Amino acid sequence: MTAAQQRFRAVILRLGDSFVVSGATRKGLMATSRRYRDFLTTNEADAVLRPIRALYVPYDDPTPVGSGLVHDGKSWLVRQVTPLRFAGTTVAKVLILTT
Repeated sequence: MTAAQQRFRAVILRLGDSFVVSGATRKGLMATSRRYRDFLTTNEADAVLRPIRALYVPYDDPTPVGSGLVHDGKSWLVRQVTPLRFAGTTVAKVLILTT
């Protein structure tokens, strides 16, 4: 694990909210995604239900596209998983979620 990966993981674990995927509890930082069109195609963005959220998770989070997750009592569907890279290394991932 690189120093950047450790730093991102520490922030997410310290400040993040819990969410559940397939019975496993994980941590992530949930945010309103105004830039969702950067992650979804135009057809996908037009077809999905609102609201759309971004969930920032550690670099090694195994949540795949198509997974259902529960955060704060609300069910979400993972539409996209995008790695966030620094100096050629994935330091975190952003999951794009819809209801």
